[in-house]
Amino acid sequence: MLMLGIPFDIPTILGFVLMLGVTMVAAPGVPGDGAIALIVDRLARK
Repeated sequence: MLMLGIPFDIPTILGFVLMLGVTMVAAPGVPGDGAIALIVDRLARK
């Protein structure tokens, strides 16, 4: 948004951060968060 000159505000950024958090929990491999995937794998093997 900064590079394209689009105005932004706090609710827009907050929504993006919340959706990114949901994506990281729902699909850990998508944003590159391998740590959560490792923890889930270890818990599933018990």
